[in-house]
Amino acid sequence: MNRTVLKNALREIKSSFTRYLSIFAITALGVGFFAGITASPYDMRYSAENYYDRLDLADFRLVSSFGFDENDVVAINALDFDMKVYAAYFSDLILQDDNSESVVRVMTIPDGGENLPLNKIEIIDGRFPERADECVVDGRWYTDVALIGEKIAFKSGDKDADVGEVLENAAFTVVGVCRTPLYPSDDTRGYTMVGNGVIQFAVFIPESNFKYDYYTEVYAQFGELREFNCYSGEYAAAAAKIAETLESAGERRSEERLGEIVARAEKEIAKAENELNAAKREALEELADAKKKLDDAKTALDGAKAEIDAGEAALEESRAALLSGEERYELAVAAYGEEAMARTRAELDYGWAEYEKGRAASDDGTAEYERGLADYEQGLADYIDGEREAEEKFAEANRETEKARRDLAELEKPVWYVFDRDDNPGYTEYGENADRINSIAKAFPVFFLLVAVLVCSTTISRMAEEQRVQLGLFKALGYGNGAIMFKYMLYAVSAAVFGSVAGLSACMKLFPYVIITAYQMMYNFPDAVMPYDLKLSLISVAASGGLTALVVFLSTRKELSESPARLMRPKAPKKGKRVFLEKIGFIWNRVGFSGKVTFRNIFRYKQRMLMTVTGIAGCTALTLTAFALKDGIGDVAKLQFGKVAMYSGYSLIDEKTNASGRERLNAVYGEYGCETLYVYEKVMPCEYGGKSVELTVAVIEDAERAGGYFSARNRVSGEEYDLSRSGAIITEKAARLLGVKDGDTVTLRKSETEKTEVKIGGVSENYAWHYLRVSEEVYRGLFGGEPEYGSVYFKGVPREDQDGLAARLLDEKLALATVYVSDYAGGFEEMINTLNSVIVILIFAAGALSVIVLYNLTNINIRERIREISTLKVLGFHDLEVDMYVFRENLLLTLLGTGFGLAAGRFLSMFVIRTAEVDDVMFGRDIHLSSYIFAAVVTMAFSVLVSAFMHFYLKKTDMVEALKSAD
Repeated sequence: MNRTVLKNALREIKSSFTRYLSIFAITALGVGFFAGITASPYDMRYSAENYYDRLDLADFRLVSSFGFDENDVVAINALDFDMKVYAAYFSDLILQDDNSESVVRVMTIPDGGENLPLNKIEIIDGRFPERADECVVDGRWYTDVALIGEKIAFKSGDKDADVGEVLENAAFTVVGVCRTPLYPSDDTRGYTMVGNGVIQFAVFIPESNFKYDYYTEVYAQFGELREFNCYSGEYAAAAAKIAETLESAGERRSEERLGEIVARAEKEIAKAENELNAAKREALEELADAKKKLDDAKTALDGAKAEIDAGEAALEESRAALLSGEERYELAVAAYGEEAMARTRAELDYGWAEYEKGRAASDDGTAEYERGLADYEQGLADYIDGEREAEEKFAEANRETEKARRDLAELEKPVWYVFDRDDNPGYTEYGENADRINSIAKAFPVFFLLVAVLVCSTTISRMAEEQRVQLGLFKALGYGNGAIMFKYMLYAVSAAVFGSVAGLSACMKLFPYVIITAYQMMYNFPDAVMPYDLKLSLISVAASGGLTALVVFLSTRKELSESPARLMRPKAPKKGKRVFLEKIGFIWNRVGFSGKVTFRNIFRYKQRMLMTVTGIAGCTALTLTAFALKDGIGDVAKLQFGKVAMYSGYSLIDEKTNASGRERLNAVYGEYGCETLYVYEKVMPCEYGGKSVELTVAVIEDAERAGGYFSARNRVSGEEYDLSRSGAIITEKAARLLGVKDGDTVTLRKSETEKTEVKIGGVSENYAWHYLRVSEEVYRGLFGGEPEYGSVYFKGVPREDQDGLAARLLDEKLALATVYVSDYAGGFEEMINTLNSVIVILIFAAGALSVIVLYNLTNINIRERIREISTLKVLGFHDLEVDMYVFRENLLLTLLGTGFGLAAGRFLSMFVIRTAEVDDVMFGRDIHLSSYIFAAVVTMAFSVLVSAFMHFYLKKTDMVEALKSAD
């Protein structure tokens, strides 16, 4: 390449450095914005992947309806994969706090803690457990519930069960705070059938505490999946194939497990029957022995009775003889005297003495007989009772055996449930947020690059027109079109490349860092990992340089196609044309000279007008989008807690509260002038068309009054729903995420193993969280049984009485906790305000784009009309008059661009708002009038700023030299 051409190109950069800087700046902004936003979702995913890999997050979680035994674990390990398997225990329990109850998922770590093969926990404060009664808790718990050194105690979620049936220890000392990849989100820990259905915290205890005879879950990690980013399509496809293999293994093991269970059960039943028969034989033998003993005793008693009766008869005969002897003795005494009868008297006395001895012996025998008879009768009664009891026991045992056989015959085979990472709400939500940023990356940078192309095109076109004579001279001297074009290529491409490098250096780390740091407020990833993306950098620089080169070629080829003679002659001015306004006489005739010149110049340079209007419209649209995003975010709390939620607050009560408890509750609420509505709430996943959303199923006791507490209005159509007639009403954001509408049927998953279907009767306006509201009647049809109401929504309490009501309910143990909408709204607004930094970035980017576009166009406008401007100054125009002569066009184009921008900004705002929403929140859809005003004012302010800067440029322009130039 000729050194002269190169020197000329470098001189051109030096002499028009501000124009060079405009290409540099607009390219830096466009490429930087493109690369920064494009890299952000990749870096978000990479940061998550780095965290998951460092702590060995499992790819799959397996749950079985029968639990897992060692054979199941062996079967999983036997699959032909490079894998790690970890079988573990968990249980969902209740933590009883002073004022409320929390549902906690209690999980195991190996004794000692550090040797977890999968799902490793990271201690962020404290230490691992060293004793069986020590535990570590997740970070969410640490801030809300427990501090290190405090003791916590659990109780079973089933009121009829004891926690001692699950754990060796029910109370633990908190010794550490951990971070776990199982729960990447701070907002969710999953769902359960315990308590209110929401797992609020996680706690890890030594494995030796659990008393289960089987594993409750199995985790598996596969080496071949490590080749892909876990949020990529390749990972999802490979994981789907592995899931099919696991499900097939589950089918096989379920059949085998059922056979093992049946065989073991039949063996146990047979053993029980043998033991029963043996016991029956033994009992019968014992009863027979007892009966024989009783019969022998009865025989002996009967013999004794006969002897007693015979003795009694002999005694009666002896007594009769003695009485007869006494009579004869009396007669003999009268006849012979007492002395003569002495011997007879002695014989009688001896006879009576023997009689008394016989009588005593007979009485003793009778008493002994009666005792024997009583013992016999008692023994007989005991025998009869024993025989009846034995018969009843044997009959009960037979019934139990028959029931066991029936149950065994009806036993269904175990079911394996294979959950992949997408079934983890926090994991999935983070990936969806990265996808949203990716969606924004596809829309916003395109606009910046489009404006950069327009700026570059206009700059090079004007430069080529200004240097027509020089172009003609080079061609006359024999330089080819390629050599001449090299100057403009070097000028524009170098500015684009240097600008790209500067933009990449500034934004490729800054944007991802800001975005990832913002999301760290909601997720547990400790560090933002941002690898330098060489491929993206090269593509960005190459695309920028190539696009700029193409623009230069298209912008200069027209000039270079002309002959040297034509180029060295001044270009004929554009033919004047009547503008549209000239045809409207009553307007045109009232426009002054300066105004007419302004309108004619605007329509004379249509390319410049198009670029200015496009650039300003884009800046205004971006600015309006930023303010609209602020409106949408800021309106969430106001709309949710002012328009949708029409209650003052709610209390959590014991679901087992009886009628008398309700009377006491209603009496307290009545004292404070409250109206109440009882609601049963349970968190369940809702599925439709392959999509899933976790929502709260709310059962309203008095459906006819539900409209006074919760909005039942469709935001778009304005239709009001009656819950008592509409069936199930789903909230708007949940319906949009699922893609459902009125009349569609969705699936509710009651637990990990149970699900049911419900038909949607309406889509209601809602901005925070997801709900599916149903009446009692619908609930009975879906789930069977009666709902147990655990929430009382109330309204009408004066603000000054709120604390008193909450304290009263707690003191009288009528409520576990009371929450007021005013407190909730304040906390929600505080959380939402953290997104204001994103709004500031958008406004800054839009302002920077506006400044660059306006500066570049104003600079071109001044340079191409320098003789005209100089003539005005020579004619005596003051500086302000000259400024207005020049800047009036900018002002009108800015106003026109602002108008188009406000119209386009409405559509762009809706796109951005829908894209930027998090799953649980729907931003407001109304853009405030003030936002339109602020967007217009900001755009006009940047226009005034540029005009003020260019004012000094005009003042220092050498008018004499300017008049020498060709116009």
